[in-house]
This record gives sequence, structure tokens and C-alpha cells, in this order.
Amino acid sequence: MLCGWTISSLRELHDWAFIPSCRIIFFVYSAVGLVKLVLALALTRSVEAIKEEEAPQNGETSPLLPDATPSEQEPAQKPSLFASIDRDLWSLVIRLFILFGMDSFASGLASLSWMTYFFRRKFFLPEGQLGTIFFVTSIIATASMLVASSIAKRIGNVKVRAPHRFLMQL
Repeated sequence: MLCGWTISSLRELHDWAFIPSCRIIFFVYSAVGLVKLVLALALTRSVEAIKEEEAPQNGETSPLLPDATPSEQEPAQKPSLFASIDRDLWSLVIRLFILFGMDSFASGLASLSWMTYFFRRKFFLPEGQLGTIFFVTSIIATASMLVASSIAKRIGNVKVRAPHRFLMQL
């Protein structure tokens, strides 16, 4: 929103052309990126969380013989990247992977920059108004994501028929 109103201000109040006013925004973004890089590189190990000692195990995960040494217990298994994923969940994980991949691909095709460019060219909206529109819609989308989980807990998720079944009924 701030970028859109800055471009509008530079064009209307200071009689700047469109390209130079966009360059100013680009340089401001670059400067902010450089400041973030310097701050990230300046971090030390003291910002890391301190690893706490493991609490004594009790319940189902504790060994049967409390004084057993590791050599008397089962041999340690080689750590795996997917150790916590059950075999029954693999099909679900693969389907979600494909779904999220398609969503990311579609989001990449309709990025905010391209939508802004389209609205600017099609409806001749000033940059300040476009910035405000996209700011408000982003705030509404964020608020809806915050309440979506509580609504889903109360009424449940929407079950959608498989597309091929729906098309065959038409």
C-alpha cells in the first residue's frame, strides 16, 4: 500500500514520470533487502535456543529395566528423514504434495505483480488505489485464514465429490 501511494505521490505532486518513480521503489526494496542481509549475517550463536536435557522417560516409551545400558537395549536404528511418517500416510502425503505443487504453480502464474499490471492497464487505476485494494484484500484473506480452523472445527470440512464423478453426472 505504501509503495502504491508513494508512486502516486511522486507522479502527481512532484511531476515524476512513471519509470523513475518505480525505480525509487525498487531501490528502496533493494536497500531494505541489504539491511536485512547485514542483520542476518551479524547474528551470532547466542541467538540459538539452548538445548534442554532430555526429561526422564516414563510411560510406554521407558525401558522395561530402568538400569539397562544402551548395549543391553535394542540396537539404535539409523535415523531416517521420514521416520515419523506411517506407511498408510504415504498416499495422502503424495496427493497433498501434488495438490500444493499445482497450487504453487498456479499462484506463480497469477502473481500480485501481474494482477496489478492487468488492473492498471485494463481499468486505468492509479497506483495508490491499487495498493489500497490489494492491501485490504490481503488483510481480509489473512483474517479469514485465522478463523477458518475454528469454523472447520465447528461445522467440519467441506466434502467435495471427485471431479470425474461430477462430470459423468452432467
